[in-house]
Amino acid sequence: AILVPFAVTVLGLSAISVGAALATHGIGMMLGALAAPRLMRCGSGARVTRLGPSLGVAAAVLVLVSHETKHTAWLYVGQFALGFGGLVWIVSTTTLRQAVTPPGMLGKVSAVGLLAYGVRPLGALAGAALAASAGLQTCLVAMLAIFACQAAIVFTSPLRRLHDRIGQ
Repeated sequence: AILVPFAVTVLGLSAISVGAALATHGIGMMLGALAAPRLMRCGSGARVTRLGPSLGVAAAVLVLVSHETKHTAWLYVGQFALGFGGLVWIVSTTTLRQAVTPPGMLGKVSAVGLLAYGVRPLGALAGAALAASAGLQTCLVAMLAIFACQAAIVFTSPLRRLHDRIGQ
């Protein structure tokens, strides 16, 4: 939500450069979707699942570094990491959810997960309001804090036990 105003006002990017930053996110998503099944076969499912939040933290750091240094390369790398990690996260958590949820409950559990997509516009609105009221850097720091909280929750969860239970 804050990429376009950040890229234009802070980094001075042209419309083409903003499009390129958005494209690197999309390329990261495509490559993450292609890599996720192989990663799930080759490694621990818990480690693969933890990759998504880890890359989210790294991406937030890179975008913040881009803001501080005014170097657009960090923005592009951060956008790629966010897209790649996001898709690895979706594939690995969906796989886990389908493996541990009883068949009769899978539709209900999946519907609850779908709610997360519905609240994304509210998060975007909150981010824009924070950036407008407290400044862009505060918003970027808040983004980093939220990604760090997500990663902490995932890393301290019983994720490994669940993956061990299903043999991944």
